[in-house]
Amino acid sequence: MTFLKHSKLFLVILACFFIFGCESNSTSVSDSASSNSSRPGRPAVKTAPPIPKLQPGEEIVVIETEGYGKGKIKIQLFPDVAPKHVENFKKLINEGFYNGLAFHRAVPDLIIQGGDPTTKGNDRSLWGMGDDKLAKVNAEFSDRPFVKGTLGAARAQDPNSASTQFFLCVSPYPDWNGQYTNFGQVIEGLSNVQVMSQAPTDAKQNLQDKIVIKRMYLEKYQGK
Repeated sequence: MTFLKHSKLFLVILACFFIFGCESNSTSVSDSASSNSSRPGRPAVKTAPPIPKLQPGEEIVVIETEGYGKGKIKIQLFPDVAPKHVENFKKLINEGFYNGLAFHRAVPDLIIQGGDPTTKGNDRSLWGMGDDKLAKVNAEFSDRPFVKGTLGAARAQDPNSASTQFFLCVSPYPDWNGQYTNFGQVIEGLSNVQVMSQAPTDAKQNLQDKIVIKRMYLEKYQGK
């Protein structure tokens, strides 16, 4: 029991490490600290209202994947607490930015991570490094909890360094509340996310075989 407990703690710590450093070309503290000098201090944490009920006609995100856990994932967005992240995400989706990219990292039953432009290639050593030339989005932290199905913005040590990478939670993780930007929630296909989190990885939690985002697009919610 002690071994299992410590093993799970190690996976959680490792997950925090790769989310924390995933939007930088270097995971070193000094490299991230240098970018902090030109940016404001730690952002305030907004008090979030209850998640708004999704209305017919509202735009949702659809992710179609290939490979391990192949299927569709549908996501409600949260412009009420993270309008800039939602705006950036929609812009990238409409430009076709994510088509052909991949989910490249996973922690079993915790998260999957994707959206890095380096994943169009097959050099696994580059996956997760991101591209510093891409526009950054300032943090929009709130107390809306990170629960099963949460869509979060990955970033480096600078809170205002989110760009294109994102992660989907498979389990609740309250320590991320107010530490990362929560900007959406899976409303369909959570079982696919769960399966994807179980895909084989290496010691750095990089997937042995990336899960390709065949297509990502917006559609109007039809209601239930």
